[in-house]
Amino acid sequence: MNKKFKYKKSLLAAILSATLLAGCDGGGSGSSSDTPPVDSGTGSLPEVKPDPTPNPEPTPEPTPEPEPTPEPTPDPEPTPEPEPEPVPTKTGYLTLGGSLRVTGDITCNDESSDGFTFTPGDKVTCVAGNNTTIATFDTQSEAARSLRAVEKVSFSLEDAQELAGSDNKKSNALSLVTSMNSCPANTEQVCLEFSSVIESKRFDSLYKQIDLAPEEFKKLVNEEVENNAATDKAPSTHTSPVVPATTPGTKPDLNASFVSANAEQFYQYQPTEIILSEGRLVDSQGDGVVGVN
Repeated sequence: MNKKFKYKKSLLAAILSATLLAGCDGGGSGSSSDTPPVDSGTGSLPEVKPDPTPNPEPTPEPTPEPEPTPEPTPDPEPTPEPEPEPVPTKTGYLTLGGSLRVTGDITCNDESSDGFTFTPGDKVTCVAGNNTTIATFDTQSEAARSLRAVEKVSFSLEDAQELAGSDNKKSNALSLVTSMNSCPANTEQVCLEFSSVIESKRFDSLYKQIDLAPEEFKKLVNEEVENNAATDKAPSTHTSPVVPATTPGTKPDLNASFVSANAEQFYQYQPTEIILSEGRLVDSQGDGVVGVN
């Protein structure tokens, strides 16, 4: 609008200037034909379009400040698991009937049967003779009991796993152990001691047959005892049943300066193993008999 006004104002000034100049032309009253007609300004002026208003540049949106990264929450320290209480060891004893201790050449868990240590939950294995297992016990019941200080536990031979479910085995096992008791005067224990390798193997052989009927097993034990007594007898009369008197300071060494009277017994033959013999049942004609075990 201001530009149009200025334009009209300039045009009006130009017309006035031309009029003044025309009035001063030779004092004439007429108009010269050479003078071009002057627009009086009453006509319509050409429309002047304003310069297009430039679109304003869009104001960039402010970049939001990044939110601060929260510090990670530290993991809680794990609660340490309580250490299990140690299972105390206990002292065990092999017994007959829970009260009569079995001692001698028997070991349980490689220790004396008259006081061995074990951990509740482990097995207890007792062996005798030539490493013959005579009893195995499961001590899981001891582990289930309240944990206390070291205590004594008796294991009855009758409760062994090898004898479970068989009255014959229990009866024969007790009969065999008591028949070989070397300390019958002791009312608190049974001494199972083997004087020789032969006696030890004889025990092994008998214990492996404890499933026989009690009468048959007792007969077998008596036969073995008789054979053992006969074997121990000397085949000649060279030795005397009289025990010779010994003098302090003597030695059984025949080369010693003072030899003991019973030195000879240390040089007698002592068998180290059983020599098995084979037999054959025949009739009066020498023919073999079959059908007999």
